[in-house]
Amino acid sequence: MAAGLVLGNLVGGLAAALAYNIVLLSNTLVSFVLVCLVASLLFAGRIVTGGPYAPILAVGFGTFILLLGLGLSPMPGGSGEAFLGRLLNVLAAAAYTVGALAILHKSTSRGEMA
Repeated sequence: MAAGLVLGNLVGGLAAALAYNIVLLSNTLVSFVLVCLVASLLFAGRIVTGGPYAPILAVGFGTFILLLGLGLSPMPGGSGEAFLGRLLNVLAAAAYTVGALAILHKSTSRGEMA
């Protein structure tokens, strides 16, 4: 379950980074709406059909909305900096979790932990 959460956050973060750059390059309201619509349809289409990846994509879609909204909202100090900081936090948390799970898995497979 933890690996699914990490993967979902990673997928959502990468999708948000891609969408953020597309919206910044075109810099119009129409492009923002189209990017959000396409991303929503891609995520929702996979979530609705179910399957083993639906929960991962649900987490990814939530992360996508959170990061894209944070990146594009007008904030003091620049929203781009806030977006980059949040994206780096998500990626660092994902890397930390993968490392911790790898260490935990090694120790439990050898029978060191009760």
